[in-house]
Amino acid sequence: MESKFDFNTVGLFTTDNKSMVAFYRDVMGFTTDWNGKDGDIRMQLGNMCLIMFPRTAFEQMTGREYAYPQGLNVLVK
Repeated sequence: MESKFDFNTVGLFTTDNKSMVAFYRDVMGFTTDWNGKDGDIRMQLGNMCLIMFPRTAFEQMTGREYAYPQGLNVLVK
């Protein structure tokens, strides 16, 4: 089956790592060696890579709160 999308690397902030891994693994076909405990997650599908990191950990690490600019229509879980 031909892939419907292609990218190199995408980074995502997460609030629920287990759900994110389940979706990208079970629905999208990505693989990972995530142990279920570490904060950051790397997932691979062909030459595409997803890097996921908990939003709260990133905010603590950078000392900054991240929010979407006003007026943008985005989906946030």
